[in-house]
This record gives sequence, structure tokens and C-alpha cells, in this order.
Amino acid sequence: MNRRLSAERGAGRWAWPLAILVHVLFVMVLVFGVAWQHQVTAPVEAELWSELPAPATVTKPPPPLPPVKAAAPPPEPS
Repeated sequence: MNRRLSAERGAGRWAWPLAILVHVLFVMVLVFGVAWQHQVTAPVEAELWSELPAPATVTKPPPPLPPVKAAAPPPEPS
């Protein structure tokens, strides 16, 4: 019954062309979207060394200073 109703309205005649048109438009949007976001990759650079540099010398920190004794408070005048 549904097939006869859709055929009477002419839906069967337009279904395939419209589906193909929508798919073609979708593919075009995908192709344009990918081509539009094309980015040139930056060149890669590497340093080549003939030998490694000498390791940095480690210096020991100076020993801590001895604690300073607090001065005795001055005597109070009487």
C-alpha cells in the first residue's frame, strides 16, 4: 500500500537523483575541506657532532659558616 502511495505522488522518480546529488555534494565538501586545510610541513633540522663535549665540572659548594653567637645583653643601670 505504501509503495503505491509513494509512486502516485512521484517520490520514486526523484529519490535516486536526489540521493546521488546529496552524496556528490557531500564528497565535494569533504574534498574541499581537506584541500583547504593543507599545511606545508616545516623542515626538520638535526645537529651532527663529531665528538661529545667535555662534561661540565662539578664544584662543591663552600662549607656553611659557623653560627654567630648572640651578643650578651648590656647590663641594666641601677
